[in-house]
Amino acid sequence: MQISTSSSRPHMLTQRISRSCQNTLTPWYIRDIWSEIMSFLNGKSLLKLALVNRSFYELVMDENVWKCLCFRELRVPATYQTTFSWRSLYIAAFDGSHSFSLRQRDKHIDWMRIGAFSIASGQAIATVALSELRLLSGTKGQCNDICSSSFCVSSDVKKGSWIAGTMQVLDARHWDLFLYDEYKTGDWDYHEVGAHVLPHHCDAAAGGVFDAGYLEKKETLDLLELKSWVAPAGDWQPRGKSSSFAIAANTNLQPNEGLQVKFYVMLAGANGPVVGIRICQQLL
Repeated sequence: MQISTSSSRPHMLTQRISRSCQNTLTPWYIRDIWSEIMSFLNGKSLLKLALVNRSFYELVMDENVWKCLCFRELRVPATYQTTFSWRSLYIAAFDGSHSFSLRQRDKHIDWMRIGAFSIASGQAIATVALSELRLLSGTKGQCNDICSSSFCVSSDVKKGSWIAGTMQVLDARHWDLFLYDEYKTGDWDYHEVGAHVLPHHCDAAAGGVFDAGYLEKKETLDLLELKSWVAPAGDWQPRGKSSSFAIAANTNLQPNEGLQVKFYVMLAGANGPVVGIRICQQLL
């Protein structure tokens, strides 16, 4: 039997499923077969499948199904551990929790998801000088909470999987953050940790967040080869790229007089770890 994963033909999927599984007490071998099939479906198809009958609802609610979906669609590292349900984490990626409108309804700021990456060392570097980042490769393991020129270095960063997006800003946040009540209510918020001005024409607004302990990893170095992924001159659409331990974005700019750059971090409480890192760049 062939099942289409396309959301454009949900009725065909439902009809085929109904014929193959009418009873509510599904044998174990049928459950295994459908669990394998569900590992290839997207979230929308899974939710429709859950409406077929009680047996499929129970199959769809299995945490392993949503864990597989997070690994495949959202590039969550296979070693990632969470205290929340995988279904909740997946849904949070698409229910608006990642958008600025959740917390800043008065600001019309769009959000384009770049992807997921990991911070394993507990130290992170945020920068707007991607081409110069190689110079910091010798500082790993010696990072303090400082902000200097085009680089902002933070320690005590929450380890695990992070998700990032961009439009007017580059925003990277720990994956679990979207499910904490303190984030939803605004008790946890960004605060500025550094700023500087680039008082001259800038060809592009670029930025990235990197695990400070993995700057010399090949994937990270490949990401710093900007010509391989940034947009060509005259293309004003933002471009982003992620690797296992880094995220970066670049937007070409029209003639300008410079940029105001600000770095922000969000803490999980007064003495908690860093759970969000933001780079904001505004034209002068």
